[in-house]
Amino acid sequence: MPSLKIEITRNLTEVVDINEPMTLGRGKENDIILLDGIVSRHHARVYQEESEILIEDLNSANGMFVNSNRVFLRALQDNDVIRVGNTKIYYSTEIWDSPPKTIDLINNSFEDFDLSDLVNSRDILFRFGSDDESINQIYEITRQKFELVEVSEMERINLDAALNEGIGNAQRHGHKYDTEKVIEFRYIHKPDKLVMRVTDQGDGFDYRAELRRKKEGNAVDEARNRYKQGGYGGLGIMLMLKCVHKVEYNRKGNQVTLTKFLGDEVLKFEEEQRLAAQEDMKNQEEQDNPDIPSPVSTDLEMQGGMEISADDGLDISGGMEISADDGAQDELSMAGGMEISADDDDNRNKGDEDDLGSFVIEPD
Repeated sequence: MPSLKIEITRNLTEVVDINEPMTLGRGKENDIILLDGIVSRHHARVYQEESEILIEDLNSANGMFVNSNRVFLRALQDNDVIRVGNTKIYYSTEIWDSPPKTIDLINNSFEDFDLSDLVNSRDILFRFGSDDESINQIYEITRQKFELVEVSEMERINLDAALNEGIGNAQRHGHKYDTEKVIEFRYIHKPDKLVMRVTDQGDGFDYRAELRRKKEGNAVDEARNRYKQGGYGGLGIMLMLKCVHKVEYNRKGNQVTLTKFLGDEVLKFEEEQRLAAQEDMKNQEEQDNPDIPSPVSTDLEMQGGMEISADDGLDISGGMEISADDGAQDELSMAGGMEISADDDDNRNKGDEDDLGSFVIEPD
């Protein structure tokens, strides 16, 4: 199903499936609400027409950009980058095929399956209960699968930590420790990446609230205590962001997808991140200095248009460090902090009657 991937940070996105027409804007009546002072109340809409997904500018004050070109109506293509105000949105036509192998541990036990087959399968779906015993069995199988991934030992520890948080969140937040509810875990090992998807049957995990908890500091103590007891938790989303390259939540919040790039794809990803950071810095400078003219685009749709600057929101780099040194495995240290604030005055459209400010996630 086609989707919009809304960038929360450069490695955290929210995935919204396009299964019906939707609007984007600052007004609370929109399907996708962007609390940004340079976004119009009703900024754009996305809808399907025959086999195409179209995006249309609803006469917004500051325009809409696709792949850096201002557009008013456009048929979207896979990997198009949409910019509405300070928000980047990626259009995706990615399709998840059905898993070739499903291991149902609700009606069966591990003894009913060939352990070697479970460890060596590169694309497999596990279905299991939310009880500690079932979850610990999944952890043990996955640790053996990690041994087949060509990464360093520290990277394996990080993968283990990220998965523990993903499944732990499903058990704690999604299912409220209801052992009757089922967790699904999809493991896909490709030559260029490792993908792990955890889905629960709960009402959804509020990852935005988890980010805000980071500011209070109690999450750090909770994480340290849980880690000393041999588990993970407390820092949740922050830990996952440090342990893998990409974290994606669905809109409901009951499904998280963790991606770790492998081989040359790691260098490619890091270069993309570097270029994105440079672009964001340049756009921020242009927004802070509006008198500096932007270069003229050769795209006819750009004539008379205006450049919209970027704000990547939150850079997680330098956030958390996990030490695996002998005798110091209980050490969790935060190398950097962050603050989430609502900016009620800056970047406001002149003449706009709405009093909403932009939602800003910024480093301390």
